[in-house]
Amino acid sequence: MMETKPRLQCKYFLKKKNRQCGMTRSTQQDYCSEHLILLPNSSDNSIEKDVIDRIPCPLDPKHTVNKNQLQRHLKKCNKFKLNHINDNMSYYKLDLNTATTKSNNNNNKFQLNDTLINKTIDILYLYQNSNDNTIIPTMVKQNQFMSNTRFNILKNQKHAIQQSSLIQNLLEFRHLNDHHPLNILEYGAGRAEFSRYCNQVFQSLDLNVNKFVLIDRASNRLKFDNKIISDSKTAPIIKRVKIDIKDLFIDDLLSPNEQNIIISKHLCGVATDLTLRSIVNNPILSGNVDSICIAMCCRHVCDPNQYINVDFMKNILNQYGNNTLSYHEFFSTLTKLCSWATNGKRSNIQDCDTVEITNERTVSIKERENIGLMARYLIDQGRLEWVKSNIPNSKAQLIKYVSSDISLENVALFLTK
Repeated sequence: MMETKPRLQCKYFLKKKNRQCGMTRSTQQDYCSEHLILLPNSSDNSIEKDVIDRIPCPLDPKHTVNKNQLQRHLKKCNKFKLNHINDNMSYYKLDLNTATTKSNNNNNKFQLNDTLINKTIDILYLYQNSNDNTIIPTMVKQNQFMSNTRFNILKNQKHAIQQSSLIQNLLEFRHLNDHHPLNILEYGAGRAEFSRYCNQVFQSLDLNVNKFVLIDRASNRLKFDNKIISDSKTAPIIKRVKIDIKDLFIDDLLSPNEQNIIISKHLCGVATDLTLRSIVNNPILSGNVDSICIAMCCRHVCDPNQYINVDFMKNILNQYGNNTLSYHEFFSTLTKLCSWATNGKRSNIQDCDTVEITNERTVSIKERENIGLMARYLIDQGRLEWVKSNIPNSKAQLIKYVSSDISLENVALFLTK
């Protein structure tokens, strides 16, 4: 039998992954072509020139390409294909849902410091002490159908508990309207698990969903699309849209005589702002919103240039900050403070333990968490006020739909017309 030679593995050690690179190297080198350029001895004469001349791809710096092959690579790069996948689609309009005006400041130049933290915390306390309505009501509910069908078969019930409460709150919040076909539009759909269980509950109430529009910019495995169809009494239309929400013209996928329920579970950071703006930017959708249920998360990655209610934040600054901070400084600091609400704490840490958050400020662990919650509340409250002003004849509310031991990201925006 022929003896097979062992594969020559790159010797570069990946510190973040705590393992050796898995790519194959040539017999003349110790490292693969991706890692040769990262080494201090990469200018060694023994290394071929075309390997030395590798540069990060302008479209995706996670991989490299030879300089002399750059133009050829750009035409076939997977990132290029992904960026242009919707070029000929009628529901694609570049930057339709981005803010029309941007801050003069560059978010990349923002540097957090003690002065910004102290001033922002002072504003948060002044705002809280001057407003009696800064507590978001807790409305933890349980849908009976989901309790009977899901809870008994799951070991980890946290996702099911969240879905159950969101769905039951949605049912109690919206006005049941059986006169028009009903669509479910899920933003940041992922596998469409939330859509599937919404559909199951609706089916149990004899509410048939005519169409599902599932929006996500990523490719997802193990999707629930076929299960949604098999769960339904009459097979609904399933439309998958792989697109960034900022470029979505969803009206092209809708009809004027249909009512639309907009849902999302843990819509990350700026995606919530883009979603709210897309509702108003699409006349058919904005005129036929049945209800909205958006569970928000990750305020720490919100973008001050894309936040939905800049005027709300500027008014807070004018009233409580004496214009000592710019909008960009204030909002960017808020996003950093939001992470204090979701850090959690180790088992050996007590609420009364203290931590130094600036050179001038030492607070308890509980107070630091409260500061994070205040920062998060302000971002969410601005979104709520914007929805009330821009979607007329509607009732909107923020609620905590599960307790913090189920999820630290437990605030959802509900609306019905």
